[in-house]
Amino acid sequence: MIRYLLVISLITISLAITADAQTAGAKTRSSLESTRFQRQHMPQTVVMLINALKDSNLSKRSTAA
Repeated sequence: MIRYLLVISLITISLAITADAQTAGAKTRSSLESTRFQRQHMPQTVVMLINALKDSNLSKRSTAA
């Protein structure tokens, strides 16, 4: 049981370190500065969300909201 808890703890710590390393670049970037992905995909995403909010299907509207 203790061995299992140690393994789970080590996995959790390693995942936390990996996640922190991946987000380190995002922490240094200004919050107002768009990424290349955002600039390329935001217009399409906005149009899709507006269309989903106007849909007659209640499930689609609630998901878009």
